[in-house]
Amino acid sequence: MKQRLILIGAGLVLLIVVARLVISRPGAGGDVAVDTTGASAQARSGGTNPAAGDRAAQPTEVAARGTPAATLVAKPSGPTPTPVVVQIQGTAVSIEAKPLLLLNPSTVRQGSSVGVTGSGFDPGATVDIYVKQQAADSVDPLTFVQVDKSGGFGGVTFAVPDSLPRGNFIVEADQRESGNVARATAVIAGGSPQVKLGTQAAKSGDAVQLSAAGFAPDEDINVYWNDLSSDVIGTLHTDESGGLRQGSVRVPFGAVGNNGFIFVGQRSQSPVTVPFQMLNLYPNVDLSSYAIKPDNVLSFSGKDFGPGEQVTVYLNSPEAPPLTTIQADDSGGFTNEGGFLVPFGLRGKQTLIFMGKESKAPTTASFDTLPYTPSAQPSTYGGRPGTTLTFYAIGFARNEIVHALVGRTQDSAGQEVSCFRTDPQGNAASGGSYVVPGDASPGQLVFSLMGSRSEAVGAT
Repeated sequence: MKQRLILIGAGLVLLIVVARLVISRPGAGGDVAVDTTGASAQARSGGTNPAAGDRAAQPTEVAARGTPAATLVAKPSGPTPTPVVVQIQGTAVSIEAKPLLLLNPSTVRQGSSVGVTGSGFDPGATVDIYVKQQAADSVDPLTFVQVDKSGGFGGVTFAVPDSLPRGNFIVEADQRESGNVARATAVIAGGSPQVKLGTQAAKSGDAVQLSAAGFAPDEDINVYWNDLSSDVIGTLHTDESGGLRQGSVRVPFGAVGNNGFIFVGQRSQSPVTVPFQMLNLYPNVDLSSYAIKPDNVLSFSGKDFGPGEQVTVYLNSPEAPPLTTIQADDSGGFTNEGGFLVPFGLRGKQTLIFMGKESKAPTTASFDTLPYTPSAQPSTYGGRPGTTLTFYAIGFARNEIVHALVGRTQDSAGQEVSCFRTDPQGNAASGGSYVVPGDASPGQLVFSLMGSRSEAVGAT
């Protein structure tokens, strides 16, 4: 009995040693993966697999000890090829690695900025960015970008062209010397009209270029200044897409500072208000002459007054009665206006003051009043008593009476002996008549010829 117990104990020890050796024995070589999920518990049936050798004992031993069996699975040798179909929440989805293009934002308006990012391109490659209405359109690239080492790019922005109509458009990224192309679709929002001005600041009378979109097709657009109750200052017309690629409106007269244009479609009744900065007026006037004699006409040419306003002209002082009033055109200018007849009696420098009636914008221009410098001579320089003389003169005022005086000095006005009238050019030929008296003393007789209006004196 004692010997039998010893033999049973030795057998059990031997069985445990063999089992440990089998479990710790290494695999047949090569990489393996172990499934510890217990999904392969059917291997516990203890069936022998000749190809697996002694490893077939492992599931049985482990199962006998209460440990889940492990299944050997071959490790993948490379990346998953694409496209590949996978199950996602019970739905078969085809997965394919290809270039990707993203836009932010993807709903825009003309003139707004769009950010572009891409991935899946070849590292270091050059990618051209196109903006198209249709994928088949042939257009020049808008810009280009260099792909980074990860195959992506970012930091690219562009302004949506004003020429694009409302609706969808395509942004395309095309890798050079490669078939890698990615496209993304964006939308130009409609329904809300827009007006874009070429400048946000100008002065009265300036023409401002503009473009418009989002109005009704083929409708007139009335333009107002600051208030819909004011007069219409211009009219525009949209094309079949409800836009206007190029138009203009003239800045009316208004207060300096913040103002606004209001655009209203006559059919759509869609109002758009665009802020506008009115700049100060700095008018300028040129004179037809800057040195002129009295009894001659002086005209003026000006610019940069308020559009359509009246310009009042003063001589030397704005408190004096106005000389004349000039009507400026729609651009705030005028040409060869005024017709100011320079009066006799002015001498030296004179200043003209021009004041816009509504704008109150002033400017000045000066001119010099020149004196008349006539010359005269008698018909003869010698004669006996009883000889008749006439006079020749040039340089007097036109159509003025010229008085012939003898004995005129600084202390004496002299004695008038004859007179005559000049022609429209201020000249006279054989004018007047003087008979040398019989009691005239021999010697020189000096005549002084004086214009009645010009007060110019010519001696003979």
